[in-house]
Amino acid sequence: MRLTSNIFPIEIPFDDFQVQRVPYTEKSLKAFREQHNTQYSFFKKDGYIYISPSTSDLPLLGTLVTLIVDEEPQIVGSLIRQIFFRAFKDRFPQIKPSFNPFRLPSSKDEHNLILDELPNSLKSTITYKKLNEIDIKRTTVQGKKKFMLVIGSSINGC
Repeated sequence: MRLTSNIFPIEIPFDDFQVQRVPYTEKSLKAFREQHNTQYSFFKKDGYIYISPSTSDLPLLGTLVTLIVDEEPQIVGSLIRQIFFRAFKDRFPQIKPSFNPFRLPSSKDEHNLILDELPNSLKSTITYKKLNEIDIKRTTVQGKKKFMLVIGSSINGC
């Protein structure tokens, strides 16, 4: 019997990492997003704005700090979400998922449960499609904290 799962471990092969940050103000966060949102991601934690560039060759916008993965799970989780979201948008620019959790309706006609029952005039208007959800969770596996990618689906009527 073959078992499958909808939960996948995210392996982080290092204990510490560097990330850019600047002191938080609402005004500076808004300015960063307005000026740099196409190439960087920004999120707030405590008194700082953390900055995640989309590529390694972009200039620094903040000060580099070294953080320990196990001591900053909220920041690590936010960075994983930012990287996943950016990679997804680059690979599938036509799909506009929500961010946290990532929710996106299936674009396949076979995932529309009522398509065959509708008259042609309504087929492009009414759908009852599969909704995919991808979330990043942190849990304990064999006594060690790990990040996991959890994939779920449901049916969404529109």
